[in-house]
Amino acid sequence: MTGPDSAIIATAGHVDHGKTSLVRALTGLDLDTTPQERSRGLTIELGHTSLRLPTGQVVSVIDAPGHGDFLPTTIAGLAGCTTVLLTVAADEGWSQQTTQHVAVVQALAIAKVIVVVTKADRADPTPVLDDSLRRLEEADVAVMAHACVSTKDAPSVETLRATLSAVAQTHAVTPQSGPARVWVDRSFTKSGVGTIITGTLHAGSIRVGERLHTGQRPARVRGLQHHGAQVSVVQGPIRVAINLAGTGVEEVARGTLLSGEAHDIHAVVRGPVVTSHQHADVIRWPREVLVSVGTASFSAGLSVREGQAKIRLPRSYAVTPGDRMVLRDPGGRTILGGVTITQVGTTKRAVRPTEPAAPRACEPIAEGVQQLMDHLAEHPWQAPGAGDLKRWGIDGATLRRLGAEGGVLYLGQGLVLNRRVAVEAVERLRELDQPFSPGQARQAWGTSRAVALALLHHLDRIHMTSGDPRRGRYIVGH
Repeated sequence: MTGPDSAIIATAGHVDHGKTSLVRALTGLDLDTTPQERSRGLTIELGHTSLRLPTGQVVSVIDAPGHGDFLPTTIAGLAGCTTVLLTVAADEGWSQQTTQHVAVVQALAIAKVIVVVTKADRADPTPVLDDSLRRLEEADVAVMAHACVSTKDAPSVETLRATLSAVAQTHAVTPQSGPARVWVDRSFTKSGVGTIITGTLHAGSIRVGERLHTGQRPARVRGLQHHGAQVSVVQGPIRVAINLAGTGVEEVARGTLLSGEAHDIHAVVRGPVVTSHQHADVIRWPREVLVSVGTASFSAGLSVREGQAKIRLPRSYAVTPGDRMVLRDPGGRTILGGVTITQVGTTKRAVRPTEPAAPRACEPIAEGVQQLMDHLAEHPWQAPGAGDLKRWGIDGATLRRLGAEGGVLYLGQGLVLNRRVAVEAVERLRELDQPFSPGQARQAWGTSRAVALALLHHLDRIHMTSGDPRRGRYIVGH
């Protein structure tokens, strides 16, 4: 049996504070591999590698983006780690995304944090280290160790390597029992192999030949890899690559949960909310927030009363008590806090979809709503036509009600989409050159002209985008 990892370390910190350079100095690998990353000179996707320490221990490394535009990706990376390597540049000091990423650490209750002041050859690192430790103490974030490093100075890199060894030895990761659960952070296909996903197995074990539940149908594990080596069994916590037989890559996109047991899915969750240090002066919580859980990210309804949060999910998710959620403001730039799920509701067993039963005469609207939700789950960007809505018995008043309840994204004029489209739409627009045209937005979204124009109007109305036909549109704050 392989695992658990000695540690799963994720980088965090402001853009251009040397995270990827630090990983390259430690491992010899440059994890910015896509053409877009190399042309822009910044990390966009999660990078993964391993690091052998002087003691012989091997730790997994996740290199996360520092730019605020890619915050959901950063959260997905931090959600899969056991230890955070927080970088602060000696020549710039504590910055905007430093605060933002520390708020994510708070929300996810990550207990192991190592502070690394980078670029120590450019400025005296001591004042920045002292300031960072003070800020983290004020935020009630415990620091396990700290170091000052220049990637141009090999002895300082080796000192950091020794620090990581000491932390891995004194705070060893122990095997976690329970059902296997892997939140997918990357999925792709390989010629002659098929669909492969990567993620962190937080608990339990997975062996070749067994079946994992995806929420749609069971998928057989054809193969397992740990840092490029074929293995037969893995034990969490551990980074793992899983080759799934008979499963399309679209069925296991980022945000999918793979589980060793058929899991219940829930549309409402409750739990105590912890306000982030970044948003400590919050007075009124917004009625709608962006939520990240595992590697999934979506828009959801929120109500907070006496420190307890009730979150209405856009569709049912396979969350369980103990899962932690990160809450962001509707604009996506501010971490409001975190919620540890203690109660779940509106439960049904996740099984392979079957042919819908004939509608019961006494519940035509309820049956129609379920048909609508099934359509939107399968085709999130495709608004059902007027004929479909009429056949399902859904009128304008029902659409407006579903939109107000947070179950769907209602754009008016009979156009309705999956609620999570609001989040994904902005994320796709961030990848475009700014400003962009409606045609470019439509192409990025892969939807119809009518839906694209209505969705742009919606994003304008909630102040996510702005602009005019002459200058083009742009993301507010981009």
